[in-house]
Order: sequence, then structure tokens, then C-alpha cells
Amino acid sequence: MKLNHKNVKARVPEGMAASLQKIGVFMPEEVFLELVQNQTSRPPLGPVLAAHSNLTRIGALADGSGSVGFGHIAGPGLSVVTIRVQMGAAQIYCLADASCRQLWTVIDTWRGNRQAPVALIEDGQVLYSVPDIDWTPGKSTSGIDYLRRECERDMSVPFMEFCSSLAASGTIERQATSDLEGIKLSHVEVNILMPERLTRYIGAPLSAGGPPVIVLPDSPRGGGRH
Repeated sequence: MKLNHKNVKARVPEGMAASLQKIGVFMPEEVFLELVQNQTSRPPLGPVLAAHSNLTRIGALADGSGSVGFGHIAGPGLSVVTIRVQMGAAQIYCLADASCRQLWTVIDTWRGNRQAPVALIEDGQVLYSVPDIDWTPGKSTSGIDYLRRECERDMSVPFMEFCSSLAASGTIERQATSDLEGIKLSHVEVNILMPERLTRYIGAPLSAGGPPVIVLPDSPRGGGRH
């Protein structure tokens, strides 16, 4: 599908610049439908996880199979929720701030709808998929929900600093394992998820173009790295 030339804009504060390869955002379903000009037979039932991606590579590896999963990475005094989207032998990791209430609202919406709409974007094109989530209210359990308690603190800046370093290190790509039985990973991408409260640090909008620049305010550096 092709995208309309419309951006999700954000203001830029003064601070410390850090270039990132890729970011992801939670895109409201009405915004996504406008961007793709309603060219989808399965409209999203909730926010769409949208991210820049290497569509040529992922398209070559996608075979119709897919999944979405969640995990956890311990950072220096903070927690990172990982959202794993797999399409065939390709896997896209999104690193999310466990202290962000919007993250948990979206996860609850996805669980309620039992689907997680995903849009991968590159050069005016979008690869859209809707992996199912196996979730039964009152019965299903998850190893990440205890991290909701971190919403008592705003860890935006240390989260961005830690994940900028983690995403650039190649650690996740080296350690990632397949979520689909019988399929070995051939390609892994890592995105940093930017919820609404973090978009003030984006120096360029998420659009059909290239990667953005992230601008962070000065702050004390946290120690340690995963």
C-alpha cells in the first residue's frame, strides 16, 4: 500500500541530540486509515504499531506466518518492555518504556481485541499485518504485567538514553530467537517505541521518509547496559 504524504509532527526542545536508526509509534487507527487511504480489507480495531523498516528484506522473508509477543529487559534503574513482531524469518523488536501508561492502555486494547495491528513503513510504502493475540480475560497470564507498577515514575529520559545505546549495540540482533516453531531468524530489526509523552524529543516526524533525529534534554547518565 502507498501512504499519503502526511506526517505525525512533534516539537523539538533544546538538549542533547542522539541519532537513532529507527523509531516506532502508536498511531491512532483513524490516522492510519487516512495515511493508507482506507486501502485495507482488515481495518485496525485499535492503535497501530507503526515503524520504519527495511521492507525489501522483510518482504522477501515473510511467508504468511506471523506472531506478536512481549518480553522484558532490565535497564539501569528502569525496565524495558519488548514487543516482538515476527513475519516468517524476520523479526522486529520494539523497545517500550515500562513507566508509560499509554503502553499499558494499548496492550490492554490489543488483548481485548485479540489482535495487534502493525504497519512497517519505508519510502512511501507500507506493509500492514494484524497478528492475533492469544488472550482470554481472567485466564491468560503474562510475565510483564507486574511492570505496570513503574508507572509511578516518569523514566522517559533514562529510557531513551539506555535504549539508544542498546539499539546501537547489536546485542538484541545477536541474541534474538524465533517465536515461530521450525523457522530460523534471518533478519532482526530494533525500534525504539515513542509514545505520546516521548514525541517531544523527536527532531523529525515519523513519515514515509528516512530515520528521525532524537533530541534529549541534559540529564545525569545512568549506569550499566544490557
